[in-house]
Order: sequence, then C-alpha cells, then structure tokens
Amino acid sequence: MITKNIFIKKSEGTKFANFSGDRNDIHINDKVGYQSQFGENIVHGALILIKIFKIIDIKNFKSIKIRFNDFIKYNSKLKIIFKNNKTNKQKIFIHQNNQLKITIDVNNINTLRTSFPKKITNKKNFKISTKEFKKFIDNKIEPNLKISLCYLSKYVGMHYPGKLSLINSINIQKNKSYKKNNYLKIKSSQFDKRFPYIKNMMKFQNYIIDFETSKRPVLKSNLKLPNKKIVEKIKKIKNDILIIGSSSGIGYDLMKLFSINKKIKIIATFKNNKITENYSNLKKINIDVLKKTKDILKIIKKYNPLNIYYFATPPINNKINNQNNLDLYKKFYIKIPMKIINYSNKYKCNFFYPSTKFINENDKSDYSKFKFIFEKKIFASSKKLNVSILRIPKINTKQNLNLFNETLPNFRDILFKDKIFQKLIFFES
Repeated sequence: MITKNIFIKKSEGTKFANFSGDRNDIHINDKVGYQSQFGENIVHGALILIKIFKIIDIKNFKSIKIRFNDFIKYNSKLKIIFKNNKTNKQKIFIHQNNQLKITIDVNNINTLRTSFPKKITNKKNFKISTKEFKKFIDNKIEPNLKISLCYLSKYVGMHYPGKLSLINSINIQKNKSYKKNNYLKIKSSQFDKRFPYIKNMMKFQNYIIDFETSKRPVLKSNLKLPNKKIVEKIKKIKNDILIIGSSSGIGYDLMKLFSINKKIKIIATFKNNKITENYSNLKKINIDVLKKTKDILKIIKKYNPLNIYYFATPPINNKINNQNNLDLYKKFYIKIPMKIINYSNKYKCNFFYPSTKFINENDKSDYSKFKFIFEKKIFASSKKLNVSILRIPKINTKQNLNLFNETLPNFRDILFKDKIFQKLIFFES
C-alpha cells in the first residue's frame, strides 16, 4: 500500500478551466459555488483524475472504473491510497477530511460496454486538429487519454447537461480495433426524464469511455408577499435588528421582510455572498464569525437593545461522526452563539436561534446532535436574555437541495400561517 497527499488550488482549477474549455461556474465562480448545495466551488473531476494518473503508472491497463462518491473542494488535503493485489489490479481511494470521495479500479481485463446508447438525447463531435493535439503532449500521461478526459469535462460542463451538471462515474476502456481519425464522438441518453441521470459514451482513437452524469438541483424561490397582519407585526418592532448570516436562506428572507419597518435599523452580516439590496435602513457588514466573533460583540454594544437572529452556518454534511463536521458544528452551533448570548446578557436584547425539527424524528446526524446540545445548554442556564428557539422543518434552502428536486415550502410560507412561528420570530409575549 502506498499513500500520497496532494492539494489542488483554486488557481489550478481556473487554469484547467481555460485549458480544457470546461468553464462551468461551479468550478471557478465564487458566488455560484456559494449558492450551490456544496456551499463553495468544487474541483473538476477530470482535473483530479489527470493529476492522479500522472502520479501512478497505468500504462498497461485495459479498463479503469471511477466512482465519484462526493465532491472535492479546493485547498484541502487529498489523501490518495494505492493498493495492488495479486491479480495485477490496482485500487485507488481518494479521501478528503476523512471521507471517501473517489474510488478507482484499474483492471487488466475489459469489462465495459462498447456501443453507443440506442436512444440518443444529445450528441456532439469534436475535431482534434494536429495543432490541438500538440498541446496535450505529456510525458506522464498518454495524450489521447488526456484529450478524452478534458473533452469529457468540456462536454459535460458546457454542453450536456451543461450549467447544472455533475459527473457520477467514468469507465475507461482500451479499444484495440479502432480506426485512426481526428474526431472525438460523444452520444448521450436520458432514458427517463423523471430522473436526472444520463448515460453517455465517448469514442476517441484507442479509447472508449462510458460515463454517467446527472443534473444538479438549483434553488428556486417564489416568495409570497406578506399579508396585512404580518406587515403590522413587523411595523410594531421597536428594537433594531442584527441578522448574523443574512446573505442567503432564512436570514436573507427575514432581512427583506424586516426592511418594511423603516423606523428600525437592520444590521446584516455576510461572509462570502455579498448582499445586493440597498434599503434605506440597511447596514451591511462583512464578518467571518468564525474568526471575528468580537466584531459581532462590538455591534451589539453599539446598537443595543437589539433583536439578534443567528443564522451563521458552515456547509451542512449529513455524514455521521466526521471530525471536520464535529469541530465546525461545535464552534458554529454552540460556542459562538453562547459567546454572543453571554455577552448580550448585560443588554436588553432578544436572541433567536434556529434549531431543527429533525430532533423530533430522532435524527442521528451531527447537525441535529449539536442543535440539540445547544437547546439543552441554553435552557439549563439561568439567563436574563430572552431566547427564542424554533425547530424548523425541512424547507426550501440550498442546504436541502437534492437531485430529485423535492418540492419544499419556503420559510415565509410557514411563517405567514403558523402563530408559533410568528410568536418566536417576532418575540411576541
């Protein structure tokens, strides 16, 4: 067994985007990455494979099976484990943050299909000129393989499915009975439009590549306008408002609703995703709460009394007992809000904390676990601060996006109907 560590920088992703032609925003545009279900930009699958194939000797293979289990992020260590067995097979495992991300099986037998799908929903031919071929010459990886992976990435990211694409698996096979030509051919088939999965096949020179893609979900929000009763409740608010994490999700929605009340000031914090709204009573502040919690405390001191809404969160990962999750969740969901609460005790402030209804369903995820720990912690302490904790059900946010585009209610759909929601959100006695 051999273990190696590599890093892929964001600058490498940008360079690969220009080299391969796959300039899909999910890889290079910060805002698009932040607004996706990943919460950040992700690395091109083809870039990862090319880097790995440059490290290991795969010249004698007949087929390679690659499975992408999860996304790879930039600037975080990749642990690559190589295993050889007696049957001349190689198994490669790529881990990031103690999670298995990619598995690769290198075989000395052909195991893949070799014909294009019969039902064609899309197709594309690329002509590889001699000039184009020269830029792929590499002494560490066969040019035809490098071309195939780059054009696979370009096809998926820029053509079909395009903007909202993901690669699920890639199976590479050597083709002995090929005829030399300059055309790289790809055909695709989505057998059932109800499901986002697409089967694809590429043929180029001595390679046949069978790969599966899918259409990733995108957040769609049709927000209802508040009725008269909700407007009246908002206009009765007397305290200025501090929303920690207001660039997306519930924080963003509440920021827009509270802007109705022009008699109060709204202080809205954000980190990566800039707030574009410019309400007359809105003050926007860029703060990384993980690094500059003290800046939040300064705001509280300056503007008290405040209604404080806490929505700061890292990307939510449903995997259990992942150390990276545990560390981040402890900071975001317990340590930081408790620090804010303890400081706010000396002022006449109200504090809102979003918990999750998954606690009621005995959910075992780290996310639910830490939300529940906070609940017990705050209720066990004798604080003068008025704290509202609301167990929110699954709603339409980027954190809940899935491949099957599940129809979920928006936060305000529930708020406008549910009196308990209104009581806790508006700090009604």
